[in-house]
Amino acid sequence: MKITLCGNYGDGNFGDELILEGLIRTLKDFNTKMEITVLSANPQETIEKFAKYDVKALNKFPAGIRSFFKGLFNGNFKKTYKEVKSSDFFILGGGGLFDESRKASNLIWGIQAWFAYRLKRKVIMYGQNLGGIKSKLALKYVKRFFRKAEFIAVRDEDSKNFLRKFIKGKKIMVMPDLVFKIPVKPNTQNAQNDEKSKTTTANTANTAVLALRKIKERPQDFDQNIKNFTKLLKQQNYSVKALNFHRKDAKYQQEFTENHLDYSDKDAMLESYSKAKIILGMRLHSILLAIRTRTPFIALNYNPKVQNILETLGLSQYLLELDQVTPAKLNKLLIEISHNYAQIQEKLERITQHQEESFQKVEEHLKKALGI
Repeated sequence: MKITLCGNYGDGNFGDELILEGLIRTLKDFNTKMEITVLSANPQETIEKFAKYDVKALNKFPAGIRSFFKGLFNGNFKKTYKEVKSSDFFILGGGGLFDESRKASNLIWGIQAWFAYRLKRKVIMYGQNLGGIKSKLALKYVKRFFRKAEFIAVRDEDSKNFLRKFIKGKKIMVMPDLVFKIPVKPNTQNAQNDEKSKTTTANTANTAVLALRKIKERPQDFDQNIKNFTKLLKQQNYSVKALNFHRKDAKYQQEFTENHLDYSDKDAMLESYSKAKIILGMRLHSILLAIRTRTPFIALNYNPKVQNILETLGLSQYLLELDQVTPAKLNKLLIEISHNYAQIQEKLERITQHQEESFQKVEEHLKKALGI
């Protein structure tokens, strides 16, 4: 069986790379000999990064006039066209692909789906969420592409309810994010319950992890409030580290700390979660990894997908709107988390176990759609 996977892969986004690995692991668990080709923004990087899974990688279908003619001249378009045409299934997999917070997003992924249907491939929409789609044109082709899909599984109830408005008679499932397919070490921090342990000595500093992204719509005083909160953390003897979930994050997060880890170092990124005391995350997968590793967190809501998934998981009490981000409110939530640390870890452990169990039902339907 030959399957083509398409998503925001190879674009320097750690979360999307985790999604891709989770999807590849799922398919290889079904059949280790399955032939998988990934449509990527950086095919060579994808081949090298996922070499142990023996996958091929090619360029995505071009989404602009300039990239279209470039693809024609260098032969990339022909290679991708031929590969998709020879595939048994086309999986548009994972993430907030159809999302109007990025202007080109609906066009890019709509074109990928259009070519797949044009080539008469069976299309599976897997692990996506749909948020804030209001333009009539985007709604028109999102409706069309999802209606024609062989199987649909989305990441949150809000996306399911959105699709239910115009898709009748087709099963739509809610599934965990594919990050829950990634093996991780659980967090090694323990609750500090006695009075002596609440006073951290200079030799036992806790680590606070930042995973922020720069967006135009943030409040004017947002950056200064984060800076003031990091100062407050250091006064409380926290070591502040930034994890860059996207290659674009490094420059922005440099404003808050010089202690950085790059998205390309997967093992070090995951290791940081097992040792962190608290995560302050905007990037969705920084929060999902916190849940996966049972690391207490404060989530900052920059996009509806963050709120939707946390509401689906029953964790919205740890979410702040961007205009609520002040040192006082952050510190208040940090204190509440510290006082209930063990209980929060237990809750995150239960959620993680439930997410892992939920995959079983979804994957049975995916197998059926694939004819396995």
